[in-house]
Amino acid sequence: MKRCICKPVEKGGESSEKLIAMLLERVGNAGYAEMVLDTLEPFQAAIHLYKKFGFSECEPYYDNLMDDVIYEEGFK
Repeated sequence: MKRCICKPVEKGGESSEKLIAMLLERVGNAGYAEMVLDTLEPFQAAIHLYKKFGFSECEPYYDNLMDDVIYEEGFK
């Protein structure tokens, strides 16, 4: 998942959840069973949302120069 952004008024609202749910449904329908993503430590609302959808922290899957990157994997 890359660059999944909502307008500031939508952040933390139902739109973010609906967007992630729709994306996961479409990815599942396309035959995928796993997804990786990365976010930054300050984006705690996003991290909470990803955990709500079953994502958990994983090892880095690419080299990133930033220190506060959190990598997650999930989706079945």
